[in-house]
Amino acid sequence: MKRVKNIIILLLLLAAPSFAPAQGKFMLDADYSLFRYSDTKSVLEVYFNFYHNSFKYAYENNYYVAHAVLGVKLTDEDSKTEIVNKDFMLNMSTTDTSSSKLKNKEISQLTLFIDAGKNYSLILVGSDNKSPARCDTVRFSFSVPVFTVSPARMSNIQLSTGIEKSTNKQSSFYKFGYEVVPNPNSLFGNTIKSLYYYYELYGLKSRLQESEATVNMTVTGLNGDTVIIKKESIKANNDIMSLYGTFGVDTLKSGSYLLKIAVTSGAETIAESEKKFFVFSTAKTNYAITDDEGFLKSEFITLTEQALDDEFDKSLYVRTPSDKNDYEKLKTLDEKRKFMYRFWKKRDASPETPRIEVRDEYFKRLKEANTKFKQSFTEGWKSDRGRIYIIYGPPSEVERHYMEANTKNYEIWTYDNLQGGTMCVFGEIVSTDEGAYYLMHSTIKNELTDNDWKEKLRKM
Repeated sequence: MKRVKNIIILLLLLAAPSFAPAQGKFMLDADYSLFRYSDTKSVLEVYFNFYHNSFKYAYENNYYVAHAVLGVKLTDEDSKTEIVNKDFMLNMSTTDTSSSKLKNKEISQLTLFIDAGKNYSLILVGSDNKSPARCDTVRFSFSVPVFTVSPARMSNIQLSTGIEKSTNKQSSFYKFGYEVVPNPNSLFGNTIKSLYYYYELYGLKSRLQESEATVNMTVTGLNGDTVIIKKESIKANNDIMSLYGTFGVDTLKSGSYLLKIAVTSGAETIAESEKKFFVFSTAKTNYAITDDEGFLKSEFITLTEQALDDEFDKSLYVRTPSDKNDYEKLKTLDEKRKFMYRFWKKRDASPETPRIEVRDEYFKRLKEANTKFKQSFTEGWKSDRGRIYIIYGPPSEVERHYMEANTKNYEIWTYDNLQGGTMCVFGEIVSTDEGAYYLMHSTIKNELTDNDWKEKLRKM
């Protein structure tokens, strides 16, 4: 069995719907695995994905087209030598840019052949070619093992959303008769209910002389509790063996887990490897139970009661009547701290990370709204323009109409990628110099609709 010898292999795959980030936020997910190529060379596979709704699209030849850029910088840290420093362009197209059609992600794989036994750093910078400032960076540092056949060794574990038998050797996802589709963010749960894993064993036949070995697979939570155990016997029929397995995650609660695989013969461990993964399942998440480790490391543990009350007040646009009722029943400062931590964590698109991105983005927009839309004695975040800005983000375009004959001042905000293209009209109900604008009309679902808005903006 021999690997494809291309120096760089790059493939785009349109994946099934997955967790999409908040609209307008640019995100890059990435992961990597290391495998044997020869006694002196190893295979570095880099998996990454771009989210379709991160990009600005242009209409070209009956399609909406976006261009993703991946900058790759691989450095040999032992010699401080750059191995790769290159940008790759990935083209994406769609016939519909409505939010319901942009929930997919583009999964790709980059394969490099590097020296074994060295230390490397890898920097990946993803960006939108039409707007380079919209970008995200992922960094890795790692040591490359020498995957010998004597003694026996095991490759890294690659996490996958699906593994099938295949004869398509031209696919970048092809490995020894299998199509192994990577999962760059290592996240499973709501839409990916089964976790597939792939790994390789080297030198098992030489070590065991064709006798059987036992593969022990365990999944543990970060607290050390074992939640899944599997064992199977394998025949040591080759010195390079490709193996895979799968298990359901629908029984697991949201959280971080560790997958461990160990190959044993009797009481002796021959080779082993482990891989961290994450589960987010709304059906299995109990937000009445605090994620103690995450909470204790969060800033909520230091917030005063006044700060917590102020934050809850300002969460007006995302909280529910049930949230309000529950918060008002809280008696102690610690209860409020834990409530606000859970409140934002359950709304987070990336619950496996310590940072709560949805909270960061919400208050970033709120701060901007206070600066841009203050009206007389009304704080900017409480104004109609502030509310729309916080909930839906900055508009694609703002059309301002000031000092026009027989018409009160007004603005038209356009959202190109929201619900297939929407707009909001804000106008001065009374002509003043204070800039007090109110929502007059919108095509956003569940917002105020008034097709007579132009007439109402006419000066009497």
